This record gives sequence, C-alpha cells and structure tokens, in this order.
Amino acid sequence: MCTPKIKEIFSYKYVTNILDDRVISPCDGREDIFVDKLMDLSNLSFSLTQNDIIGHGVVKFIKVFPPGEKFQLRIVPYVKKQGFWVRCVFSVYRPDLCASLLKPNEVWHNSVKPFEEELKVCPPEKGVILDFTNLTCSITFEFSDRNLVGSYKVVTTLVGNKGSNFCVQILMDLNIASE
Repeated sequence: MCTPKIKEIFSYKYVTNILDDRVISPCDGREDIFVDKLMDLSNLSFSLTQNDIIGHGVVKFIKVFPPGEKFQLRIVPYVKKQGFWVRCVFSVYRPDLCASLLKPNEVWHNSVKPFEEELKVCPPEKGVILDFTNLTCSITFEFSDRNLVGSYKVVTTLVGNKGSNFCVQILMDLNIASE
C-alpha cells in the first residue's frame, strides 16, 4: 500500500493597490447609472493604507424606489491582458440582493455587518444614513496561486425589476506583498 506524500502548500500574500482615490467610480460610459443617483456621496471619502481602506463620513440614500422593486446583483471582475479587459472566471450573481444582503455566508458580510440595522429594510428607504466613519476593510488577502498579479476592474451592477439600475467599478492592481 502506498502512502501519498503530503506536499507543502504555498500561500501568497497579495496586496491591492486601488487606482482611484474615490475608490468607486462610474462604470465605463455609464455615468448615467452611477451610484450617486442612489445615494449622496458628497460627505464620503476614503483613505488608503498599505493594508486597509478606511472610510470617512456618511452616505444618505436619496432615491425613492417603486413598491416591490427587487434587485439582481452582478459582480464581475476583469483582468487586463495585452491591453484588453478580459472577464475572469470568478463572478458573483444574486437574483435577489435583498434576500442575500445580510446572510453571514456572503463574501460581503463583514462589510455590511456594521449597517445591519439600517439595511433591514431593503431596498433602503430615502433618508437612511450609513456612517462609514472609521470603517476599515482589509485590502490584503492570501491565495495559493501566484498568478493573480495584474490589473483588475471589478464591475458591480444592480438591476432593478422596475427600472432602477446602478453601476460602479473599482480599478486596482494586485501584487504579491514583499515580506
């Protein structure tokens, strides 16, 4: 009987370099559906450290949604290859964002957890305020593949069943952290 040899598994620490000081920006050619049509971002800013994005200020929801509006969520990352944005294999799709928004097994759970009370009504009502002051999100992660280095564009769209559509993108570079 052969006993398999256990290989050493390598893990690489990646650091994210956000390329836009605003962190989120309008999707290419879609300024008409930028998230500023959903919420007032004028009092929100971010600072970037080597390991974190830190929020400063508040956002206020300014849109009144039609009764019964539901949103599909799509998060689609693209990687730049030979000067062109190429869709990555990984993406996120939720047919009903509100049904999955506060679930603890979702990838965004730690980011929305501080806003659990405000987001219990979904979509949020006009006037709801989210306070991002000192909200910190890590921009480093570990992964076993060293081939993730590159430039990325992550496009997030919300498509409402009653016509309310929104789109944001984040531009970033991923690099292996120096030890």
